[in-house]
Amino acid sequence: MKKLQNRYNELLAASLNLLWRKWSALGIAGTLRDTENSETVIDPEPLLLFSFSIGRYDPRLYDEILDWLNINGSIINAQRLFTIQQKYLFNSGPQISAAAVYLSRNKEYKLKWGKISSLYKESETHKLFLSINGKELPVKNPDPVYLDKGLIRNIPVLRGYSKQFPKSGIPSLLLRMRALFGINARSELICVLGSTPEIHPAEAARYTGYEKRSVQSILLELSKSGILESRTSGKEKYYRLIPGIMTGLLPDKYKWILCAMCQQSCRVLCCILLL
Repeated sequence: MKKLQNRYNELLAASLNLLWRKWSALGIAGTLRDTENSETVIDPEPLLLFSFSIGRYDPRLYDEILDWLNINGSIINAQRLFTIQQKYLFNSGPQISAAAVYLSRNKEYKLKWGKISSLYKESETHKLFLSINGKELPVKNPDPVYLDKGLIRNIPVLRGYSKQFPKSGIPSLLLRMRALFGINARSELICVLGSTPEIHPAEAARYTGYEKRSVQSILLELSKSGILESRTSGKEKYYRLIPGIMTGLLPDKYKWILCAMCQQSCRVLCCILLL
């Protein structure tokens, strides 16, 4: 039993360390940098859902993420966040709704986050933050926003140290594509196309988490722009970026983690750590 508990503690510590590295690479105030996977694009929606689940064990990390959202909340795909939460049942719905209440107070964010602010609420009220040993942390000044979602925590005090996501580097590539092309599937698809020699729509849909029909339509539109070329093999049509067409915009070499795999892996870790 002690050996199992030690393994659990190691997994939790490794998960929190991973989250600090990923968020530090996107601009939160942290000392860790994601040097091990600097060639991998960060997918922010699964990362946010995983963070709000496991972040219960690290209040400082949790509030640094809130601080980051206060600055970068406009670049998150709220609809995709909702879709992933519904599909993979992360333990973070009420946390997302509580954060959305704060974000929607910003006029710039109101339309994006207002819809999510009332979607989730715990059936029974409980304390949000836990110690590494699973004990509830004391609360002196309960926050009414979180309390309305069934979560008891002190009123967040954001330090304001987080920065806008970096304008260079592979981890923030998807966020930069969204700033350029808009918060839609085009941004994810361009990132995926730059990471692989060629891809067919069904595979691109699995990589990004979007519906195959939507992906097919977007790839067809992108090919009309002159940045893609295609070939047909059997019943499949493959697309690829024209060599050199995105030089200076996309890195020469980087990795894109399969969206469904990323989401499912986060979900499995959540289940293990929150048992």
